[in-house]
Amino acid sequence: MGDDDHRRALGGDLSVPLWGPDARDPLDVCRPLGIEVYRPDPALLAGWTPPARVACRNLHGMRRPEYGDGPARG
Repeated sequence: MGDDDHRRALGGDLSVPLWGPDARDPLDVCRPLGIEVYRPDPALLAGWTPPARVACRNLHGMRRPEYGDGPARG
């Protein structure tokens, strides 16, 4: 969720070439990233549990075909 935006911000500015003949240091176009960290009242988290891990097993929701699953050939 929110951490995804932070990862993008920390990924750097790709508006300048980083390799090749025109490559240069992107430091001059970098902007500071401000981060505020809050510690919520523990009572607000009572009963909360983190989301369960997705059980996709590297298949991203797809199912591997098994022998005999396809249309009949013949």
